[in-house]
Amino acid sequence: ARKRLLEAEGGALSGQKAASLLNISRQAVYKRYRAGRLLAVDCGRHGFAFPAWQFVPGGVLPGLEDVLATLADFDPWMRLAFFLETNAATGGKTPLEALRRGKLKDALRAARLHGEQGAV
Repeated sequence: ARKRLLEAEGGALSGQKAASLLNISRQAVYKRYRAGRLLAVDCGRHGFAFPAWQFVPGGVLPGLEDVLATLADFDPWMRLAFFLETNAATGGKTPLEALRRGKLKDALRAARLHGEQGAV
């Protein structure tokens, strides 16, 4: 299941590749990750993997940081799964698709409901 999550929507990037895309240092990428402004999952001896879908030309997907802040209490793997699984609060689409369509309010609603008993 973890492999499927990492391979979805363009795969995953190393910290160095993420730094190159953002035109910042690798240390700055990890600082953003630790601050909850980027999503990464720990792959053990292989280091951290940054889902490629969070990066867009010139930066990160608009609204990503807001949704990540709402999901701050969840494990990184759960956050990754959240973005890639369909959700009734986002009209049956994934929260990632909602963000790509500019539907931040829907993605935030889904994030607030994530993990609640009986959530939509």
